[in-house]
Amino acid sequence: MKILVVNGHPRSDSFCGALADAYVSGAREAGHEVDVLLLSEMNLEPFMKLKHSSINPASYPAEMTAIHDKMLWADHYVFAYPIWWGLPPALLKVFIEVAFAPKIAFKYLPPKNGVVRWEKLLTGRTAQLIVTADAPPWYLRYVRGAADERALKRSILGFCGVTKIKAAYFGSVKVSTPQQREKWLASALGLGRNA
Repeated sequence: MKILVVNGHPRSDSFCGALADAYVSGAREAGHEVDVLLLSEMNLEPFMKLKHSSINPASYPAEMTAIHDKMLWADHYVFAYPIWWGLPPALLKVFIEVAFAPKIAFKYLPPKNGVVRWEKLLTGRTAQLIVTADAPPWYLRYVRGAADERALKRSILGFCGVTKIKAAYFGSVKVSTPQQREKWLASALGLGRNA
C-alpha cells in the first residue's frame, strides 16, 4: 500500500510527531511504501489566498502541485495532529484547504433541481487519524463529541470519497508518564504494521 503520513503538529519536536514516526516505522516494516509531509517545515501561507475554484490545476504553483501529486499517489492517508481548543491546529486546516482542492479531491457538477452536486475524486482511499490531547480520549469522544473526527470523516475526507476512516486518541499527554508514552508509541507502531 502507498501511505501518505501528514504530521500536522506545528512543532517538529512534538510527541505527536513521535507517534507519527512510530507509525511510519511500523508501516515500512510491513512492506508499505510511505511518504511523509511535515507541515512544520512547509510554508502554506501563500496558498491561503488562492481561489482554487477559479484556477486550473495545471497553473498551480509547483509546491501545491507536489502536494496534490502525493495526495493522488497515496492509497491511505494518515493525519497526526494535536487537539488545541477542541480542534486540530490551524496549520492542518490550511493544509486541508490546499490539498483537498477542487478538481483534485472533488469536482462540482452542474446543479440539479437547485441542489449542489459533486463528484468524489478520492474514492477507494482510506485514512487513519492519530490524535494527541491534554484530555483523556473518553473525554474527547463522549463529552466533547470528537468534533475533529466528525469533521474529517463527514465534511472533508468523506466528502471527497475517502472511506474506512479510523481514529486513535492518545492522552492526556501533559500528565503522561514515560512508561505510558512508550505504550502509546508501541500502539502507533502496531497501527502502522497493520495498516
